Parts: sequence; C-alpha cells; structure tokens
Amino acid sequence: MCGSLRPGTEGTWTRDGRFPLMHRLVISLELPDGHFHALGHVSRVERGDDFRTYVAMNFVHVRDEEFDELLSRLDTLDHERLLQH
Repeated sequence: MCGSLRPGTEGTWTRDGRFPLMHRLVISLELPDGHFHALGHVSRVERGDDFRTYVAMNFVHVRDEEFDELLSRLDTLDHERLLQH
C-alpha cells in the first residue's frame, strides 16, 4: 500500500518544518482493489525512531460509510499480511 500527502497553504509550521499543523491535505491510498482519496487537516507530526516523519490527519467530508469501508479494507490487508508470515 502506498500513500501520498500534499500539504495545503494555511497553518502553523511543525517542528521539522515539513507538514504545517492544520494544513489541508489530500491522502491517496493505493489499495490492491482500488484507490481511496480523502481530504483532511494535519493534526499531529512526529519523527519516528526510524527517522521517518509520521503525520496524523483528521478527515474532512468523509461519510461514515466511506470511513467504515476504508477500515474494512485495511483490516483485510492486515489479515492477509499475517497469513503470509
């Protein structure tokens, strides 16, 4: 699964200067059975122990049914990965 984040144009810059808090963004997830796209706002940014930057977002205008479907698809991926190992 791959994802991409595109920062918007408003907000306060985070410590690392990469993803401003409250900036608008589009998340695009490439899933085995299609794509998921959603609008959101950056709510948290942290540097991981692996030196990657992790971004949390709040979804904007995502219906409950769409969110539930995304969770179901991600759970299926997790289950399939567990079976492979």
